[in-house]
Amino acid sequence: LGATAATDAFLTAFLLPESLYVFLTEGAVATAFVPAFTAARAESPRSFARLLTASFAVAFAVGLVGAVLVIVMARPLVDLVAGRFGEPTLVLAAGLLKVVALYVPLALVAGVAIGALHSGGRFLAPALGPLVFNLAVIAAVYAAAPDNVWPLAWGVVAGGLGLLLLQVPGMGTDWWRLGRPVDLTHP
Repeated sequence: LGATAATDAFLTAFLLPESLYVFLTEGAVATAFVPAFTAARAESPRSFARLLTASFAVAFAVGLVGAVLVIVMARPLVDLVAGRFGEPTLVLAAGLLKVVALYVPLALVAGVAIGALHSGGRFLAPALGPLVFNLAVIAAVYAAAPDNVWPLAWGVVAGGLGLLLLQVPGMGTDWWRLGRPVDLTHP
């Protein structure tokens, strides 16, 4: 695609959600949940399923609130990060950020799923998740053009969805059935 104002706008829009993903999901979220999930697994399958379901709900809610905040604050955030861009590039970056923000709740829920899989000694899906994400973004490059980087933003969202969906089958078929009703007060 080359180094254009449009690609600069995309990279700026991608900076915040990707930084949150690296900081929260790749390390903190997945790792923080492993001890709790391991203890819940030892207690009973039902305890594990209830904790996992509650954790999914909370992670999705927090991610959704974060995404909404990023969407509402898109222009000030872009101005803060890339205030020296010209007005058309700033507008484009803010618009792209509003799309890429949808990646945040997907990434947080995927982080919880990764922690659940790690607690059960399953590592293949978590290891392949970033590959699926990258493949989605690379595929989006072929739909993009130097002056049209919107497919890249949607590629990020598709990659986040792929990352999440890759984790779910490895958790088994019983977690959603055993986890109801959601108990948000689980320790």
